[in-house]
Amino acid sequence: NNNFYGIRNKGQYGNQLYADLIEELKAYGASIGFEVEAFQNNGEGAIIDYFQSLYFEAEKSKQHISRVNHFNAVCRQCGIPVVHIGHQFRPGGLDLVSAQHLRITPLSGKRPFPNPAMEEGSALCEFATEVEAGDLTLLSAKRHNAFEATELEFLLKVMGRRIVILVGAGLDCLGMGTGFAGMCKDYKTLVVEDRFLPYFEDLGEECARACTMFIGLVVRADELTDEIRAGANGKES
Repeated sequence: NNNFYGIRNKGQYGNQLYADLIEELKAYGASIGFEVEAFQNNGEGAIIDYFQSLYFEAEKSKQHISRVNHFNAVCRQCGIPVVHIGHQFRPGGLDLVSAQHLRITPLSGKRPFPNPAMEEGSALCEFATEVEAGDLTLLSAKRHNAFEATELEFLLKVMGRRIVILVGAGLDCLGMGTGFAGMCKDYKTLVVEDRFLPYFEDLGEECARACTMFIGLVVRADELTDEIRAGANGKES
């Protein structure tokens, strides 16, 4: 009966409507760096189904991270540098003055973006994928592409690399932005479609199509790892 707050028995439960309470919770969550998702149902079975759906979403993310880790391990074994690109703000809100704005998303409506809690030292800035000794990490307050406000281009020149392989998350924004930037800088870009997921699942197919047309090659992980291993063994690929 939570949906009857502010309607039923106001003397005991108060006058605040359920919808207003949820908006208050969402605003508070956003202020400390969390996204609040509300679900209300008067049936226990529906609530259990909801929690189980969250479990499978979490499992899907864990499986994707595990596959990216495996792909990165193959690259390391074959002498291909692994560079982790991350997002963080300087302490004290220095990067939030002009960066923060309300973004409208299909899943969460209006919310602050970039996340004000993603300051240096925050757990939100830690990489979900494994970072091994010898890997390179680049962090930036910018989020449009991996080249922006990072030393990625400098590192690629120092290492003598002209091919960029994209894996991770954010194909529908970061991936495409990085691909376009790399193309403009005369780098060849490979998008590993089953190791680079979009933030919004329904955009994945269209983004992969756009990458094929305008950015570079869209490849499958198993095919690319076979070529990488063959190249490391001195075979034609």
